[in-house]
Amino acid sequence: MNKAEQSKQRIADALIRLLKTIPYNEITIQMITQEADVSRMAFYRNFESKDQIIRYYIDRQADAFIGGLRPEPGKGFDAVFYRNLVSFLSGARETGLLLIRADLFDMMRSEFDRIYEVSGADIQDRLRFRFIAGGICNVYYYWLVNGCKEAPDDLSETLQRVLAKI
Repeated sequence: MNKAEQSKQRIADALIRLLKTIPYNEITIQMITQEADVSRMAFYRNFESKDQIIRYYIDRQADAFIGGLRPEPGKGFDAVFYRNLVSFLSGARETGLLLIRADLFDMMRSEFDRIYEVSGADIQDRLRFRFIAGGICNVYYYWLVNGCKEAPDDLSETLQRVLAKI
């Protein structure tokens, strides 16, 4: 990882750490730069706003998940994909809850679209994939706000059964 990327990661990690104890709207750029141990210049060289940091952080998490798990165009998503997705989302529950508390969960919605961004065989496939992405995002939100009561494997199986009916 080059120096610029390290700075970006340190800034993003600093904001996430601050979000654990301070409301998003009270976090200042100065607080972030102090927590990340970077200059204001380094901050503005990499980001224009706190929202941009959140977008970067979410993108990095999604990139870690996506890494080769997309289906081939025109094909569906299999049980392994959904188990991996739910397992990944379970591991990211702290981030999801922080985003909900900061009223930023909608930023995550575009990542669900990106995960499902495949060139379907036709418009029907592309619309179906977008429909599924929105539904899974809503299920994730529901699961988070209701205390993550279902085990990831149970949630994955339920999700697969529901999607099989679509």
